[in-house]
Amino acid sequence: MSIMRIRMDQIAIKRMFRSPTGPVGRKVLAKAKAIEERAGSLAEKHNMRAYVHSTPLPSVLGTKALVYCDHPAAIFVLKGTKPHVIMSHGSWPLRNKKTGDVFGPKVNHPGYKGDPFLTEAMKEAGPL
Repeated sequence: MSIMRIRMDQIAIKRMFRSPTGPVGRKVLAKAKAIEERAGSLAEKHNMRAYVHSTPLPSVLGTKALVYCDHPAAIFVLKGTKPHVIMSHGSWPLRNKKTGDVFGPKVNHPGYKGDPFLTEAMKEAGPL
């Protein structure tokens, strides 16, 4: 009767599952890049494509990635707004730069339902 011993390299196992360069880490980062690309294309209608990014996050438990939009108005586009008043901060009237419309010193904004393009991109990407 012979005895067989199996020795597992714990460091190699940790590297395989937790390192960004291991097979799991590469898959997580590839998924994050795919989500970033899809979110960027969805954000294009809001002129926010250049503000959508992904980055790896160091973690003790394994590789994680963050996909985010750092445009100053991103929260208002993603979550929407309630109806509100917009006031001019000077003696000039409020204008729409795209259309050239001039509104006056005060506008009653009807609100915006929001467009959760980051969430939609994650749903479309599916599970890891």
